Amino acid sequence: MGQDLRHEVQRLAPNATVTEFYGAAETSFIAWSDGAGPEGSVGPAYPGVEIRIDPPGADLGTIWVKSPYLFEGYAEGESPDTQWHEGFVTVGEAGHLAEDGSLSIAGRKNRMVTIADQNVFPEDIELFFLSHQGVTHAAVLPRRDQNRGTVLVALIDALPENMTVDDLLRASRQRFVPLVAPRRIFVAEDFPVTTSGKPDLARATHLIEARE
Repeated sequence: MGQDLRHEVQRLAPNATVTEFYGAAETSFIAWSDGAGPEGSVGPAYPGVEIRIDPPGADLGTIWVKSPYLFEGYAEGESPDTQWHEGFVTVGEAGHLAEDGSLSIAGRKNRMVTIADQNVFPEDIELFFLSHQGVTHAAVLPRRDQNRGTVLVALIDALPENMTVDDLLRASRQRFVPLVAPRRIFVAEDFPVTTSGKPDLARATHLIEARE
């Protein structure tokens, strides 16, 4: 939950307690937060959960989880990102564990791209777009570029009120360094989603290719 969304919910419901949780289908709850921890953190481990970062003490590493809530295995198929080791499981996400136990999430390792020798997680940029009122789905995807090797392109389901595509591009360049910010933004009212309601990245890529 981005800080902009948290503040908006607290403004609309000032007497409510807003609790954010982080987890996955394979792990159930991993961490939870009431917003009191470091900005961008998803909070400390959920009760009964042990979190490790590999390599230990790294600013950014693979998140491993051990708890009584872990799944036993997939009913059908496998995921190359899901691994087990000594009772711990990872679903391939990267993050940082602070000294106070607060966990911060960078994103899926298999979505990380390198632009001008800088590691970039598209999830950070997607969260930026989703913080704008009116945008409910966003996908930021890498595209090959002759000059830079890789650039990012965004697909969203709607433009924020009173903003044009150029306005949103300028805002993203102000929020992120120009090399990291998406080069282009496409708007698709028929934004592709999976059966669970998450962005369908493969279909989003095809849509972008068609628009290009």
